[in-house]
Amino acid sequence: MNQEPSYDRVLNWKREEPIAVPSPDRERRMAIRYSDWKRLKRRLSQVVDQIPKLSVVYSILFGIAATAGLSIIPIAASQDLPSWVTPLYLCVFAFSLFCGLIFVLVDRKFRSRRKSDLRDIEADMKDIEAMFESPITGSLKEEIGE
Repeated sequence: MNQEPSYDRVLNWKREEPIAVPSPDRERRMAIRYSDWKRLKRRLSQVVDQIPKLSVVYSILFGIAATAGLSIIPIAASQDLPSWVTPLYLCVFAFSLFCGLIFVLVDRKFRSRRKSDLRDIEADMKDIEAMFESPITGSLKEEIGE
C-alpha cells in the first residue's frame, strides 16, 4: 500500500488550487484549462445545432417534380381536359425542380461550413494536445500508443 511516488511524470503547480492527478495505471488523462474545455464544448454544440435536415425537403421537391414531369406527356395527349391543366403541371414541375435545386445548393453550403467548423475544432484540440508535449515525457501520442 505504501508505494514510492513515481517521478517519471512531472507536474509543477504554483497556484493555490487543488488538482487531482489520476493514477497512470488506471487511465491516461490530460489536464486541460477549463476555459479551453468550455470553448470546445460551446463550438461543438454550435456545430451540432446548425445542421438543418434539408435532404428531406429537396427529396420531396424532386419527387413532386418527377411526378409532375412524368404526368405531363399523358396529360398533354388527353383531349377532354381543360386548357389550364397542362400549363399547371409544367409550372409545378419547373417550380419544384427549381426549389429542389436551391435546397441542394443551400444544403451543400451548410455541409461545407460544418466541415470547416469541425476542422477548426480539430485544430484547437491538436493545439491543446501539443501543449502536453515536453522533452521529459515525450509526446502524448507516443504515450497512448498512436
